[in-house]
Amino acid sequence: MNWSDICLLKDSKTHMVPLTWTLDKYPDAPTLGPRSRVTFFDREGPGVVTMIHVSDYVGLPGGNRADAAPLIIRVWYDREEAPSIEMPFMDFLGDIEAAAMPYHTVHLSRVRASHNFRLPLPFRRHLKIEVENPGVKTVFGYTDIQWDELDALPAGCGRLRAA
Repeated sequence: MNWSDICLLKDSKTHMVPLTWTLDKYPDAPTLGPRSRVTFFDREGPGVVTMIHVSDYVGLPGGNRADAAPLIIRVWYDREEAPSIEMPFMDFLGDIEAAAMPYHTVHLSRVRASHNFRLPLPFRRHLKIEVENPGVKTVFGYTDIQWDELDALPAGCGRLRAA
């Protein structure tokens, strides 16, 4: 499924799921503390995630973007037991080892203070996206996920997989 296919899907409703991780500004928000996991997205389908926007994650206090290098993203389609995507989160965003200079492509970008991931993640029954912090620093950041709720996906629609 590519962008032209997504544009042809009918009867969709677009949603945005914002999440902020912080220590004091939003005390009820999930915290990506040392050796913890946060679920970014957990939705029933069918649908397609069309964009993941992520602010630069930094360790608090006084951290920098490299503090995000240990983060791991996992994506499960349709309640599968093992994730279809399991890899360093910054690499998933195209920011290899959290050290890329700013760049912009159709599907990935790293701008001054954030990342944008625009590869479609279509799902038939369910999609779960989780980020783990195996490190020893609490990491602060902001994410929003844009997705379309659909009546159905095309029969030949594939899935993004990565390890």
